[in-house]
Amino acid sequence: MENRPQLLEMLDAVKAGEFDAIVVRHHDRIPRTESLREWGIIYGCFQESGTLVASPYDGIADLDSLEDQVKSFIVGRFSAKENQKRRERQAEDQLKKARKGQSIGGKYPPATYWDRNDLRSAQLHERDKKGG
Repeated sequence: MENRPQLLEMLDAVKAGEFDAIVVRHHDRIPRTESLREWGIIYGCFQESGTLVASPYDGIADLDSLEDQVKSFIVGRFSAKENQKRRERQAEDQLKKARKGQSIGGKYPPATYWDRNDLRSAQLHERDKKGG
């Protein structure tokens, strides 16, 4: 959650009782985490403060309601799974491009580095099992 400073700021405001409800586009936009601990921190904060989670598409979730807790958990877990699959697809695509010598932009997969003789593209260097 450290890489989501606005979420942490919002959670501090929720804990302080500054909101009756928060409004999100979709309920799955809140957790976006694979960590059950982080999920518990986020939704526990809403539940303890009595803050509702409202969405024009998903309705209102009252986390004092067991039904809404279950729905939020399921939606959050599916969202986490989709995020995981997206990251895996992106990593696969980056490796494919790097193997072809194409620029992949952004961060490079662990097995790539810049070849100083060809600064236009990343070069893929497979490492042996010893890390060499």
